[in-house]
Amino acid sequence: MNDKSSRIVNYISSLSPDRKPVVVDLDELLRECGDVRSEDIKELALNGYLKLLYSEGGTFCLQVTDKKLPDPVRESAVPPVAPKKFKKGSFGMGFLGGIVGGGLVLALACAVYFILELF
Repeated sequence: MNDKSSRIVNYISSLSPDRKPVVVDLDELLRECGDVRSEDIKELALNGYLKLLYSEGGTFCLQVTDKKLPDPVRESAVPPVAPKKFKKGSFGMGFLGGIVGGGLVLALACAVYFILELF
């Protein structure tokens, strides 16, 4: 959730400290909370932060629930870990392993073919 969501929930809570339903108009929310759309209110209701009792045009009957908004995500103090350097021979060993593995698969396929041809 973002800052806009917390402003909406805090404003609704300030209108009814005892958590009773409150009827608010979208214009009132625009004045008090900034750029608010009806989708923001419905999203808060779907996520369980507000209880939407009814909605009629730009008028909403809302009730604040006990669910708390998550804290804003902060950047961690730990710097990102740089990828480790590969050893010099790791590419060659991987390439050699691919060739050996491919040769084994080819030998197995040939063996199966000749066994099926003989029987």
